[in-house]
Amino acid sequence: MFTTCINTEWIEFNEATYQVRYFKHQNGGIAVSYSLDVLLHPDDTLIIDAPSLEQLRHKLHEILPAALYSRMVVAMR
Repeated sequence: MFTTCINTEWIEFNEATYQVRYFKHQNGGIAVSYSLDVLLHPDDTLIIDAPSLEQLRHKLHEILPAALYSRMVVAMR
């Protein structure tokens, strides 16, 4: 499997900025998948995968708020 970083961007959410890196994964044949990682903290990375970039971006906007909220709840304990 070959993995290539295809894009890096910064997104803002709740007055904080996060680095997002997009990856394309190809096996030896024609199968392609995509993933991204969001650097939430130097020792905390959120990884999401999907079969297309469109689905990946959609998942990011659905999952990121929940991931940040769950970490906030744990930190309050």
